[in-house]
Amino acid sequence: MVTLPKDVDLAAAEEAFSSAEASSALAREARDTPERPSFGIVELLSAIRTARPLSSVADGTVLPLRALRLYRRLLEREAIGYSQMARAARTGEDVRRKVGPFEVDLVVDDDAVFLTISPIGTDIPSAITLINDTQETVVMALPEPVNAVVQLGLASASDDAKTLIRLMEDVTTSIFIT
Repeated sequence: MVTLPKDVDLAAAEEAFSSAEASSALAREARDTPERPSFGIVELLSAIRTARPLSSVADGTVLPLRALRLYRRLLEREAIGYSQMARAARTGEDVRRKVGPFEVDLVVDDDAVFLTISPIGTDIPSAITLINDTQETVVMALPEPVNAVVQLGLASASDDAKTLIRLMEDVTTSIFIT
């Protein structure tokens, strides 16, 4: 298991991760199993910092479980607000989640789904990442705030909106605002 300090030393973390991957590769080789391409901390950070889902940078690579755990830890370190468990309130189809210092509201209308994040102070979020316990993930780049509120609208029939609704309603979903 890779443990990261508060001030992430990326070189040390990458070395520890690479060492674990090398050990795993040697064990696979000893069992005569086919090798899988490795997946390092650089790719994990690339996914976080470019507001893309992990699968988009994995490029078909089967990710080891420890990479997913490290991805969550790195998201926590990069986040200006995160919530591992749901602290939610629901009225009808609308959902409100407390995520660090922010309130994330999801308002479902007939034609659109609106995601708002407030209040926005000096730390302006650029992306929101939602991951449930089955590793289903959605990452969305956020627009600039208007009157201290980030507002994002999606067509309610879109796949992104349906996934967003499902993940916001799921109490096992972790939310990271970066």
